Amino acid sequence: MLSSGCSWRQLPEKYGNWHTMYVRFQRWSESGVLDKVLRELQRKKIIGVRAVFLDSTTIRAHPASAGAQRKRGRSHLDGAEEG
Repeated sequence: MLSSGCSWRQLPEKYGNWHTMYVRFQRWSESGVLDKVLRELQRKKIIGVRAVFLDSTTIRAHPASAGAQRKRGRSHLDGAEEG
């Protein structure tokens, strides 16, 4: 999950409610707690990290961008008269 990513809603239940974890992550990230924890884990040689990239961005694409059939409605461009 760390290398391929997942949505917060897919977080295993053993970690608790996904929204609670998201809010906690945001607060720790903004306050610098996350940086302090990672630095301490590196100092104690528990983890060896050169760079950490965390992103919780989700971009939704229109279904047609994935090959779905587009709905075709009548418009003034297909010969229908306005008015």
